[in-house]
Amino acid sequence: MPAQDSKPSETRSSGRPVTIDPDAIAGLALQLFADNGYEQTSMEDIARAAGIGRKSLYRYFSSKADLIWGGMEPVVRASGLVLEEARVRGRAVTASWRVCGRPRWPGWR
Repeated sequence: MPAQDSKPSETRSSGRPVTIDPDAIAGLALQLFADNGYEQTSMEDIARAAGIGRKSLYRYFSSKADLIWGGMEPVVRASGLVLEEARVRGRAVTASWRVCGRPRWPGWR
């Protein structure tokens, strides 16, 4: 039996990449938008530049807008929690002022 060469291939001739990095694709899309304009850049252009198929691109991003805003959900959610906490604390501070009176120290308005 002949021994098989166990060296991995250095280049891939076709097919999708071993891994797809959504952040890298979004960054590439932003660069294409900056270079060519948002309206003039298609999902096909982005997929081609990323070296992936359109179906693979759509698996990660449903639209061009999703390439820009898709990763914002955690930030928006966290911001909402912070704002809600500030609103609740603001109510507590206002309620304590009603009971105890506003703070009175130099510089307080």
